[in-house]
Amino acid sequence: MKREDLSPEALVRRARQRLLFLLDKRDYTAWQLKMKLKRGGYPEEVIEDAVRYVIDLGIVNDRNYARRYIECRKQSVSLRKIEQDLALKGVNRELLKECIEEAGDTDERPGIMKLLKKRRYDAECADAAEKRKQFSYLLGKGYKPGDISYCLECSVSL
Repeated sequence: MKREDLSPEALVRRARQRLLFLLDKRDYTAWQLKMKLKRGGYPEEVIEDAVRYVIDLGIVNDRNYARRYIECRKQSVSLRKIEQDLALKGVNRELLKECIEEAGDTDERPGIMKLLKKRRYDAECADAAEKRKQFSYLLGKGYKPGDISYCLECSVSL
């Protein structure tokens, strides 16, 4: 039976089931779920109803999603990069700022040092080309140039 042939109630029920199926596999933000249903051809009012349903059940919570995302990634990716990723996932900027503040410890140098150690960087043996290579890599990860420079010159871990 095609979606167009379903009654409005059946369509809402199917959209809710689709979201529950998706959420059984992994977490999503409310915006990501809306996009999934939109790509599936569901009408806007059905999408809003289905997303509101999973939010009301407590299954979807953008604040918790952002907190977990930050906690899992703050040791290997800059907070700036995390903020960009979450914004792309539809998390509100104000909510993002609150979650980052709640996460505490905004010093990214330990994360940089961890990545440099993982990449077997040695400040004492590194030539200018190696430093540029590592600098570019870390800049691509979203770290601040000042923090990167400090860590590249520092041979003692933080």
